[in-house]
Amino acid sequence: MIYLDYAASTPLHPELQDMLPDVFLKTGNAQSQQMNQIHQKIIEAKQKICQYFHGNPDRLFMTSGATESINTALIGAANFYSRSGKHLITFETEHQAVLKTFHYLKTQGFEISILPVLPHGEIDITRLKQEIRPDTTLISLNHLCNETGLIHNLTPLQAIRQETGVMLHLDACQSIGKSELDLRKTPIDFMSLSAHKSYGPQGVGALYLAENRHVQPIIHGSHPVRSGTISHALTTLMGASYAIAKRDYVTNQEYINHLRQLFLSQLSVEFYAHEQHGAPHIINICFPNATADAVNHIQKHIACQTSSACFKGAASHVLTARRIPLHHILRSIRFSLGVTTTEDDISQACNIINRLMTK
Repeated sequence: MIYLDYAASTPLHPELQDMLPDVFLKTGNAQSQQMNQIHQKIIEAKQKICQYFHGNPDRLFMTSGATESINTALIGAANFYSRSGKHLITFETEHQAVLKTFHYLKTQGFEISILPVLPHGEIDITRLKQEIRPDTTLISLNHLCNETGLIHNLTPLQAIRQETGVMLHLDACQSIGKSELDLRKTPIDFMSLSAHKSYGPQGVGALYLAENRHVQPIIHGSHPVRSGTISHALTTLMGASYAIAKRDYVTNQEYINHLRQLFLSQLSVEFYAHEQHGAPHIINICFPNATADAVNHIQKHIACQTSSACFKGAASHVLTARRIPLHHILRSIRFSLGVTTTEDDISQACNIINRLMTK
């Protein structure tokens, strides 16, 4: 099967593969005073992670992955700042990890607003300003949409954050290696990160807290943010993957842009892309004349998605929020490219699509 599902999960980078299995053979708990060498490895990994977005390593807390980071940020911040207000805002195109956490918070007595987006997926800033109330404490936004590749402009949100004091949580799990992110220019309050979207291992992520921002922990133990023994191996690998993403950013962007153009140029059936100017590695395409069988058969030969990989069994909620006709949503497929995708992968995939779509 041809793998074009890098937005769901990326393979471990070859340089990280070379670190195996040695990185897992060191034994010890980094919290132990005797394990200074292991503790130092975690410090170095956090520095590498934070160098990508110019953050402070002391404000980075390791988690089991993006979903835990998002839950800790949203539930933890909502509870910690509940005396200031219990109204939270997000958008219909967010990842299910955000939307379902918001619905959980509603059962805990918080008021939530899940706002519609404009037809091309952008935030309706006018509508957002109207929804902000004196008791609004937090806005949560997916920086790079995992289904369409849309990269949100954060500048208007910065102005709102400064004017109102409302905090901003950024789901940046898809951002690393695909877009530039500089917290010196675009400060946020909470940011959720993942490793396996950027050629790191599965099972590890991080939560970044701005200075003077706090969360009430959802995992209780000895630490005020996230308790539990940190995997020094997974943390080391995540740090290495972020360092490589920063080092190879320009080269990788050029290569992925080349693959994207090659992919689109080799399709000989009618199609249109839902996003033209977003992250090049995500290509969400509608084949308006396709049959349901054709879409199903494509997924037997190519690893790709008709919605988020985490949300099976329904039409894409992201495309639905953009008010795209259901007929077109059901004939839309997300292909996502990676640095290990080859030109031959592209040619084979296009041949499969062209053959199945013309039957």
